[in-house]
Amino acid sequence: MKLKQSILAAAMLMAAALPMQAQAATATGTIAVSATVVAPSATVNVAGPLAFGTIVTGGATSTTTSIDVTVSAGVPYTLDYGNGAGWTANSPANNIGGNFEMNSANGATLEYSLYKDSAAGGQIITEANLFLAVTDYANEIGSGSVKTYVIYGKILAFYNTTAGIFTDTITATVTY
Repeated sequence: MKLKQSILAAAMLMAAALPMQAQAATATGTIAVSATVVAPSATVNVAGPLAFGTIVTGGATSTTTSIDVTVSAGVPYTLDYGNGAGWTANSPANNIGGNFEMNSANGATLEYSLYKDSAAGGQIITEANLFLAVTDYANEIGSGSVKTYVIYGKILAFYNTTAGIFTDTITATVTY
């Protein structure tokens, strides 16, 4: 009996010496999650007309203008100037090489060329005259800030046209 009491006393001492397990408890907190999604955007602002001014028949001249393009940061885009309103279905017969055409009220045409730089490098060509798709500025990436594109226009001295007032309209298109 003493042995049983000794074993029981030893077991109680051991149980008392063991750490007591605490009851499990939890605490929680919430995390707010939100996002505002905006559509990418682009703007095109033209500084002014590409005005060649008054020239004598057969004379050469050049001029510039610029456009400011703003596209959302990180958004890829292209910039294309199209064919101009002066281009017609008959233009390829008269206009080889991707030049643009201005027209007068009497139906005369005046060819002009557009370039990406003042040295007449990087000619901006009309797609319709070459019968293929050409993008004037491909693989551009928007920064969210204004990027200025200067357009250099030239009328070469060898053109043959009548006197008159010639006009054209070019549409700058940003695709993003």
